Amino acid sequence: MKWLFLMLIGISAMAQKPFSIRLNEIKTDISQPGRRLFYLTYSIANESAKPIAFFLSSPDILIPQISSSSSPYVHYRLFQNGKPVDAPGLFTFGVANRFSEAEMDRKMDSVRKENRDVDMLLKKRRQNMKRSLIRLDPKQTKTFSVIMGWDLQRYQTYDEIEYYLEPNDSYTLELSVHLMKEDLSAEFKALKMEHLLNEPDLITGWFTSNRLLIDLSQ
Repeated sequence: MKWLFLMLIGISAMAQKPFSIRLNEIKTDISQPGRRLFYLTYSIANESAKPIAFFLSSPDILIPQISSSSSPYVHYRLFQNGKPVDAPGLFTFGVANRFSEAEMDRKMDSVRKENRDVDMLLKKRRQNMKRSLIRLDPKQTKTFSVIMGWDLQRYQTYDEIEYYLEPNDSYTLELSVHLMKEDLSAEFKALKMEHLLNEPDLITGWFTSNRLLIDLSQ
């Protein structure tokens, strides 16, 4: 019996994941006409007794899981009565600023100019890659905040799939992180930054959060 007990302990230790992601809270703001805002907080944690490292881009923005599941972002998935609603354009992120036509033209000209400068684009991509490398000490937790917007549109489509968000249904949100360094190899190599993938504490894996209720009622 003793050897069986020790074996079960060993299997349990091996099964423990070094990384976790948790949805902490979703607050609803209905003060804006024609738009609903959700103030979301989530945390990522190192559950192990060793340091870990991983690549995570723009943690204040969530990416639909259906549209880019292998990218180094936090992904979201909506569930309607327990069934997934894979409609990529459902939510927007951040608080939109209103610009005059002249201001918008100036911003677009600036973006077009930057896009024509290949060296500047490469420099920015390399800087973003470096910033996306996150290290967590043993048992360390980091918390992030996200602002999501919904335009109250209930009819959603993706390819040939149609969804209707019934106001009386139950809706939950789930987050996931896909830390697969193999998926990053090509881009890192193109930027001549593949040495970053040799980080000794780099972890890989697919991690999913708990689900929280989100208010998509009338």
